[in-house]
Amino acid sequence: MTDDPVDSFDIELAPNDGEGGFHIKNNPRQPFQRATIHEDRRSMNIKCSLIDVVHGRLTPDGEDYATLLVLGFRFDPSKRGDRIISTKITVVFYGEADDDDHPGVAEISLNGSYSLVETTQTETTTSGLEGTIGANVLTAGELSLSKKYEKTVSQETSDSTFVSGATCLIGVDWDPANAAEWKMRENSSRKTGVPSQLRVGVLLKRDSQANFKCTADIESEVDLRSRIGRWLGGKPKDDPVLFNPRMKSTNRLMQYDTDNLGAIDLSLVEDVTFTTVLEGAVKHSQLKSH
Repeated sequence: MTDDPVDSFDIELAPNDGEGGFHIKNNPRQPFQRATIHEDRRSMNIKCSLIDVVHGRLTPDGEDYATLLVLGFRFDPSKRGDRIISTKITVVFYGEADDDDHPGVAEISLNGSYSLVETTQTETTTSGLEGTIGANVLTAGELSLSKKYEKTVSQETSDSTFVSGATCLIGVDWDPANAAEWKMRENSSRKTGVPSQLRVGVLLKRDSQANFKCTADIESEVDLRSRIGRWLGGKPKDDPVLFNPRMKSTNRLMQYDTDNLGAIDLSLVEDVTFTTVLEGAVKHSQLKSH
């Protein structure tokens, strides 16, 4: 994940009644691709950064336009031991007006299902069976003998952190897909929470140079040391993010070929990180004797 300053928005985990958070509006003087979409640090913080916005063409010789968006997400527990069990990110694209044609989501990073940091463990299961033996004995009548038979089975099971992505239709009844969704779920055996950082790319196909907009929504299941045992989330209250295809590319992460955005390998911009270790952070110094 890049450490460079980036346009960003924070989506606060708030109760389902929608309380909490601030309503951020577009600046009338600079309405497009605004820097701060939402920011609220009163609880567990979820931050989404607009790392790159690249407008251009889908292919050099084609008539279709394209836009590449690179989004970076951070999931930061507010206290040690707190964790996010699972999360769903939904980004929806619309035309500038409600009745305008929407951009199509041509491709996304992490499209499909992926397992990360797999762990294995041995589980032992014991099952019992009660057996009864009957015999006819002349002097004692029927004699019943009972014995419990036990069967022990050991097997190795595995678990992992789960990440998936998909394109879909939300709020529209016709193709192309206008939305992208990503889901993350923790390794339930280790209870390590979802990854702390996620970076994804979204490639849009556009029929024209008309402005467009998008909204973002995050729903998360949170375990704060069992103090909160229900789903938290809530719809963003903020203005939609507005995009102007005539604006220059940001090129923060890398240089992009704006005449051939359809050829980009989105794995070059995607990233999933649990934690970042700083090499050389431990330093030693020798005290001078006087």
